[in-house]
Amino acid sequence: GEEDNHSIPNSMPSMPTPPPDSEHSTTGKPWLETLYSPINWKDQPNQGIFLQGVPLTVTLKATKRLGRVSHPVGHVIYKVNVEHGQWRWSVEKRFHNFTWLHTNLTFFRGKEQIRSGVFRGLNRMFDLDHPMPQLPRFPGRPDTMMTSPEHLEERRAALELYLNTVLEQEMYREQVDVVSFLEVSRLSFLSGGAKAKEGWVKKRHGDSRQDGCCKWQHCVRCQLACCAQIATQWGKRWFMVQDTFIMYINTETGEIKEVFLFDSDTRVGLGFKEAGTRKGFAVRNLSRTLVVKSVKRRWAESWVETIKKN
Repeated sequence: GEEDNHSIPNSMPSMPTPPPDSEHSTTGKPWLETLYSPINWKDQPNQGIFLQGVPLTVTLKATKRLGRVSHPVGHVIYKVNVEHGQWRWSVEKRFHNFTWLHTNLTFFRGKEQIRSGVFRGLNRMFDLDHPMPQLPRFPGRPDTMMTSPEHLEERRAALELYLNTVLEQEMYREQVDVVSFLEVSRLSFLSGGAKAKEGWVKKRHGDSRQDGCCKWQHCVRCQLACCAQIATQWGKRWFMVQDTFIMYINTETGEIKEVFLFDSDTRVGLGFKEAGTRKGFAVRNLSRTLVVKSVKRRWAESWVETIKKN
């Protein structure tokens, strides 16, 4: 978004950052303890996604511009470079993603204030009354009002300051919408592991079966086109692509559903011919096929590009 005539405050009240509670705070979380301690995604916030005492900072860069005709409201794509200890990764966002984040954080803060008000007496009695920190001012003007490169750079700097100010607050950076915005999970910062590409996808049910999910053998595109149009054939999953495998997680239970290993015959295809939908892709190895679709074609292309690099 573009910067208002109002400036964003350089600082805001911050809650004290707890000191690292173990030797794993800077080197990453232990594998076994993290993998075998499933946490429901709905248990957020404050479930320890990020490492305690380790700075979390972002830098923004406007990398792409989409057509104004097809994207009249938000045509600028920002590359958000994130650094958290030894882990560095990047995510691509448009202005409406920042607006969505700010709106959800505003509702979250209001809800927490109401809840703390109900129990304020007990909180003060037990010295638990910690006021919610203020949110920084959000640069709210959309892409359509960016009439010069100077305005665009001004808004880029304002968005970068906004994100870094929010991420300084422990209470906000563990909030579920911030976690989703930065595309991280409880498995992101494991000891000795690289940061995977992560995000929400819809996976076709039944791909672990030998014959797939579709039993109608006379379908024109059996297991593809017919199933792609049926909402109940798809389940929302958190998808992770590492160097040697793909892993997806059931977010209702927090459990790792399956690991798809890359082998010598692994190949990936994009679009209707491969996955039955232009926003989907299929990954195949010697033993099975995994069919996935994204909300947007551009996101599916990004997943395919990452898998091909491996």
